[in-house]
Amino acid sequence: MKDKYTGNAAYWQGNSAIKHGNISFNEIKEDEALVEVRYCGVCGTDIAIYKGIHPRAKYPLVMGHEFSGIIKEVKSDFFKVGDKVVVNPLISCYKCRPCNEHNEHICQNLRLLGIDKNGGFAKYIVVDVSKLHKIPEKMDLRIATLIEPFATGVHAFWKALPKKEDIVLILGGGPIGFSTGLFFRNNGIKNIYFSEISDFRTSLLQKFGFNVINPEKEDLLNKIKDISNGNLADIVVLAAGTSEPVQSMVALTKVLGLIVLVGVVHEPPKVDLMNIVFKEITVKGARVYKDTDFTKAIEFVMENQDVLENFISEVFPLQRLDDAIIFASNPEKSTKVVIEIN
Repeated sequence: MKDKYTGNAAYWQGNSAIKHGNISFNEIKEDEALVEVRYCGVCGTDIAIYKGIHPRAKYPLVMGHEFSGIIKEVKSDFFKVGDKVVVNPLISCYKCRPCNEHNEHICQNLRLLGIDKNGGFAKYIVVDVSKLHKIPEKMDLRIATLIEPFATGVHAFWKALPKKEDIVLILGGGPIGFSTGLFFRNNGIKNIYFSEISDFRTSLLQKFGFNVINPEKEDLLNKIKDISNGNLADIVVLAAGTSEPVQSMVALTKVLGLIVLVGVVHEPPKVDLMNIVFKEITVKGARVYKDTDFTKAIEFVMENQDVLENFISEVFPLQRLDDAIIFASNPEKSTKVVIEIN
């Protein structure tokens, strides 16, 4: 029998290799939807998988978890064919204690589309309707790929709960740091500073009106002391994936301050535990997002889609996924790279 839906797909083969082929689907189950993917963002996680350093991903795999598209077939009363959607890629077990306590985003058995199961670098994907989010008709599907990373920024905000007068220092000006800073500012926080070494990303952050300090050119600790009259940062957000910011974050945080960990460092870094104790610093992890964060991110991106246009560095066709990942790996050239699925 001929497959009902067949389209292009890019399969990671291990060893930084991508093989292009087809993906096919026939019937969908009750409460499932078949989504025709239009765009999918390249995430740092995709880069880690491509390089073979992600601990869970196994090839062959269709990567990609920041995707938007249009429903082609659905068995649901709430959604219809033609709806523009984004997909929450989290796959929770709904059986463990965190799930039973309505914390499905930190499920003990958490998996993700594009990591543990085929994701969005393909023409079609079948997903559970509970993971679908309608987006406004007026929203550009390319801009909609920013919703997933922005949901992470929303979640970091709720973890931090900053006060209007707080001095917030964000370590790392990549997509997660940028989205966090933009959402903080959108909620009335004015004293936001970035630590970023990339000239390209610094320039972009400054275009968006942020204050940026390059720790390779300036003494970051003394700069924050000057800004805060010696009190240091009220909140430090770790949004980088390297160990250097981890080693400095405690020194940059005030007595009784807060550190929010959003970035993931693959190698265990050194942490100044003594001064966390002596300064009674609170440290919070912020892992991905709740579904409510996803909903809030949709509203935010819709309201700001015109300015967010500048955040997408480049759009590559699916056939050039290799090139796109290499390009996205260079912070001197890119912020967010998006793949067009055709």
